[in-house]
Amino acid sequence: MRLKHQEFYEEYVHTCNRCKSCTITDDSRCLPVCPSYARYGFFTDCAGGKVHIAQKIMEGSKKVDPELCEAVYRCLLCQACKVGCPLTIDTYLVIRDLREAMVRKGLGPMTAHRDLLTAMSTCGHPSGHLEGKRGQWIHDLQVKDALHEHCEVLLYVGCNVTQSPSAKRSLDAAVSVLRGAGLDIGALGENEHCCGAFAAELGDRALFLKLAKANMACLNKAAPKEIITTCPFCYAFLKTEYQEDADLSERLECKVTHITEVLSRLLTQGSLRTERVIKKKVTYHDPCHLGRHAAVYDAPRMLLKGIPGIELMEMMRNKQNAYCCGGGTGIHEAFREFSQTTALERLKEAQETGADYLVTACPHCYVQFQRGISSMKTPPPLRVVDLLELVEQSATVA
Repeated sequence: MRLKHQEFYEEYVHTCNRCKSCTITDDSRCLPVCPSYARYGFFTDCAGGKVHIAQKIMEGSKKVDPELCEAVYRCLLCQACKVGCPLTIDTYLVIRDLREAMVRKGLGPMTAHRDLLTAMSTCGHPSGHLEGKRGQWIHDLQVKDALHEHCEVLLYVGCNVTQSPSAKRSLDAAVSVLRGAGLDIGALGENEHCCGAFAAELGDRALFLKLAKANMACLNKAAPKEIITTCPFCYAFLKTEYQEDADLSERLECKVTHITEVLSRLLTQGSLRTERVIKKKVTYHDPCHLGRHAAVYDAPRMLLKGIPGIELMEMMRNKQNAYCCGGGTGIHEAFREFSQTTALERLKEAQETGADYLVTACPHCYVQFQRGISSMKTPPPLRVVDLLELVEQSATVA
């Protein structure tokens, strides 16, 4: 069995010395940062173990079975291991290659993932039962249909808007603030497909390419000056994967920006003013696909610090060392207990700051933390809040 990018890392995969630096933060405190290793404790559950599996496959090992497949999928792909690797091995790429190999062999993905991937293949998104409703929000909020009306800015909202009430509230806040700052907004609505991150990270490359090509065609036809994403998964994939994947002949013809970057820019320019006081202590959770995957750390914090009355309390593990929420690609579906314990670990860390609000800029993290709180016998006073809703509450039009 040959791995897709084997030529790229054939040499440095063999340099992994099993030091387990991939399981701890890369600062002097050496705090645990790999949720898989923290939960299961086996070497195969840390990135070093996955690199070792890749090495053995490259050397011709025939021991590729369902048990090994499960170990490959029992990972959040949070990239904490990549940050901590002293040899700078691209562990994220290695693990994705392993998953693609499992799919080619017929072992992957996990059974719990297959209905979602089928829905994505047939409907263009994981919520097949909501087909026909993805564009409803455009009419509700009177946003332009970008394929039929020219718009300067295209809002790419992702799949969560039709799955989660909290994501819909966040979207309402986004539209309100962007429109209040004078931006000309449009969206694809029913023509927006899933960005394909879920398929790509589960190893279904053919489905990812199908979704990416469909999106690329619509986005380039709409021809906005800027695409703004509200979901970190969409941001990381549209900005990087769509532009760099060798199997995608077309490229996006405009820049891609996450909404926190846009709002911090508008705040600096004076088009957005956050003047209403919100007197709360908050702690900010860095979403993995916005933080480690895309290196957006400052913009969300700038927005929080720009709201009068807000006091930001950092968690022990923050920015590039932030602990994952536990809701990474497919983990909640296939490894529910692991997903839940990871969320509870992060919630505990947030509580220890003494904050009133746990703030995030990711709809997936928001839902995951709400799941964690609802599973507690005695829920904490800590409230999970979307960053965009805080900005809307404080915003005044310039």
